[in-house]
Amino acid sequence: MLVMETPEASLDAIFMARAGSLLREYGRDNAENVLLVSSNLTGESMIPELLGVGQPGGEDLEGRLRRVVNLLERARPTKALQNNRIEYRRQFAKAVGQEDPVVTAHDGDATFIGEFFSSDPSEDGNSGAAM
Repeated sequence: MLVMETPEASLDAIFMARAGSLLREYGRDNAENVLLVSSNLTGESMIPELLGVGQPGGEDLEGRLRRVVNLLERARPTKALQNNRIEYRRQFAKAVGQEDPVVTAHDGDATFIGEFFSSDPSEDGNSGAAM
């Protein structure tokens, strides 16, 4: 088992994709190889490369999402997340190869595919109501 924080701060843009591919191959090449990686949502290519987004023979979106623990939705939201939930959700969707999840916006609320998130920063942002 390999457990690590992704090294975005110490990699240039070119090597970022190579590092992500290398780590993905480690986990894929042998069923006994387990890779547990934590990563910030940086907008760089590390997460898409780790998940094989757009790669020939890669998993579909559902398969990729089964491999991710999305702390944006599971952990207690920070003030930054409360105030910028829509943008964080968009960045996450982009990282995992999902189309923009915003379906509609009305009356100050944002409706996402499968989930409803309040725009009220005084709330935790997730009402739990399913669409």
